[in-house]
Amino acid sequence: MATITVGVGKDYSSIYTALSNARVGTAGDYDIIEVYDGTYTEEVISSVVDYIEIKAAPSAAPILDGETTRDYAFWKVGSSGAWIVDGFEIKNYSNSSTNAAVSALALMVHT
Repeated sequence: MATITVGVGKDYSSIYTALSNARVGTAGDYDIIEVYDGTYTEEVISSVVDYIEIKAAPSAAPILDGETTRDYAFWKVGSSGAWIVDGFEIKNYSNSSTNAAVSALALMVHT
């Protein structure tokens, strides 16, 4: 289990790139992506990573902003595995009536 950091001066500057470099993972043995303060204008999508935890770093309040041009904030493609997502403000994604904008099978979201 490794911790990957996202933000200015961290391992990666985007959540998607961090996810693309994470291990596939198994239940109980998966990477953790910690996201620091900032506004991230991206979709976080993967059909490869089955198990991952993507969460705000301690005392951080990251924002995912779809800028009304992106469909989903988080999208786990496929039927196996689980993603845990925690601590994000999610706004301006076009495929959501609530702007929670999470689309995934077996996705657990904590807010």
